[in-house]
Amino acid sequence: MAYRISNQFHFKDGYLFCEDVRVTDLAANVERCGVTPPSPLFVYSKSQLLENIQAYRKALATLSVPSVINYSMKANANVSLLKLIRGQGCCTTLVSGLELEFGRVAGFHPQRMMFNGNGKTRADVEKAVRLGCLVNVDSDFDCRKIDAVCQQLGTKTSVLLRVNPDVDPKVHPYVSTGLAGSKFGVCVDDVDQVVKMLSESSYLHLVGLHCHVGSTVRDVSVFRSCLQTLLDLRRSLQQRGFTDIRYINLGGGLMIDYETHADRTHPARLDTDEELKAIHSQIDSHDSHVQSQLNSVFDDYKAEKMARSQLLQRLASITQSTWKWNRQHTSLEIPTPADLIGSIRPLLTNEKDLTLIVEPGRSLLGNTAILMTSVLGSKKAGLKRIVCYPKFKKAAVWPCLMSEHIVPT
Repeated sequence: MAYRISNQFHFKDGYLFCEDVRVTDLAANVERCGVTPPSPLFVYSKSQLLENIQAYRKALATLSVPSVINYSMKANANVSLLKLIRGQGCCTTLVSGLELEFGRVAGFHPQRMMFNGNGKTRADVEKAVRLGCLVNVDSDFDCRKIDAVCQQLGTKTSVLLRVNPDVDPKVHPYVSTGLAGSKFGVCVDDVDQVVKMLSESSYLHLVGLHCHVGSTVRDVSVFRSCLQTLLDLRRSLQQRGFTDIRYINLGGGLMIDYETHADRTHPARLDTDEELKAIHSQIDSHDSHVQSQLNSVFDDYKAEKMARSQLLQRLASITQSTWKWNRQHTSLEIPTPADLIGSIRPLLTNEKDLTLIVEPGRSLLGNTAILMTSVLGSKKAGLKRIVCYPKFKKAAVWPCLMSEHIVPT
């Protein structure tokens, strides 16, 4: 009996697998990779990451304009992952001097790194300018700072103007970045002031426009609204002499599957009757037939008509069907890269001399990893069972271990 958390993480016969490797075997063999103690650590699926990148590539290939995947480094700056992402032809967007160093170590060409952020230090701007990175202008004071650094170095720099489109992505306020009150970007009403500064600078070369609507976006129509704002602004600026605007950077991240909590806990891991009762009562079924199946299974188990192992297999099968039903019949659909690109494709049909940039982060990496750890013990708190595990050492630098690197002996 098997079911999947993602394409590359799945349970089979009561064990969690990363691709074709059983996680318990990873735990038994990880020390030979030089990691001591061997737990806790994150295990990544290379195949899942490549699959996620390919989903964006396939969607972007349907556009009539060139495109670039700019991995948002704030999602995860592990150098092993960065090297893999770079090897797939992706660029990267970063927000600090430290991330810039990570990008260099991972082998990204400076011109394939975009330096973003509303709080860039002068030292970080100088580093980015010296290397030749693309730099985002986030505000009037940011523009003055970048211009001053370029003057000091006697170096011209290609910049993108980050615009705040005042579009509501309908996400948590902490990850909403495109509304008028956001701390990021230049409000549309204030664009003229920054554009004037750019026109008067001999060192700043405006080559693109950028916006970032927010993260965990479900409604992909917000990307269409943002793109329309940027395209309208591009045409307006071209008429004012800014004829080299060739990049449209459509920032913002798709929601990933956080709702299917039960997918993370296989019924085979429940070891008390109280916990079985709890999972029975907490399953939110929208299908009376499914609920009837569950009741029948528990009745048979109570009447000792089936063994515990059979109960667990039946639970896995029925609850998997319930989770699939919930996905299909509720408003909690998870958008795909194809949905995102499909929403903006009509706007780009007649555009020329333009390259589209997208900035995925969590939708590339969110389902590629698990936390592997030993268990120190557990305690009950009502119907919950609290599992305690070792904490990460603050001074430790944890390597990225992929299933292909650790194979059972």
